[in-house]
Amino acid sequence: VELVVEIGETVSLNSSPGWKCVSRVGLGLDLTRRNKQKSLKDKGLPWTLAKNFEGATVLGPMVSISDLNERLQPPYSDLEFALTVNGEEKQRGSLGQMMFPVDTLINFLASYQTLYEGDLIFTGTPSGVGAIHCGDCFVMKWTNGLDAEYSGSL
Repeated sequence: VELVVEIGETVSLNSSPGWKCVSRVGLGLDLTRRNKQKSLKDKGLPWTLAKNFEGATVLGPMVSISDLNERLQPPYSDLEFALTVNGEEKQRGSLGQMMFPVDTLINFLASYQTLYEGDLIFTGTPSGVGAIHCGDCFVMKWTNGLDAEYSGSL
């Protein structure tokens, strides 16, 4: 599970807006076909087919920045989220534990390309990456600060 931010306005190349351009946040799963990835890696091929397939991304409900600001203040380091699979917690993390803060990621991307309203940025996952199989039930949820969760199954 990882934080997903939605860009709310055009961000010009080489600008550094950080959180100011974010309109909404949510939680998402960025799935990978690990067997396919290994096979492609072993052959020295790009991993594209391991990351691009129907259902490769799951996106939960998005929450407006104004709703988030009622509970926490930027850079939202205390914002926590978790993933359970079949009732067992597999991941838990907070923005404060991220390798790169969200504003750093946004500014880095904007140094290479224009960002547009509606663009989604998946920001990275906490420890605990593991397999999810067809038929598994999962819940992505905020564990403090926000009252939103998403339940689904593969």
